[in-house]
Amino acid sequence: MDFIDSKNVNNRIKKRTIALAVLLNIYLVIGTLGIWLIVLTVFELVTSALLRNDIDEAVSSANSFNKALPFKYFGQVFTHI
Repeated sequence: MDFIDSKNVNNRIKKRTIALAVLLNIYLVIGTLGIWLIVLTVFELVTSALLRNDIDEAVSSANSFNKALPFKYFGQVFTHI
């Protein structure tokens, strides 16, 4: 290319290219957010079920005290005879 012809170079970005990039970016953000929401929902349901079981068990036995296993809710209990 000649120096004289270099003024005819047209370096414009098409509006269609920008729109496509924006739409692709929005699509990827929504897709990634959706995947994380599914994973977090599963973890939330498992955690909620485990906590509900622990709370129900603690409430049901709060009125009775088992002398043989006094620290039942503080971790693993080893009993010896």
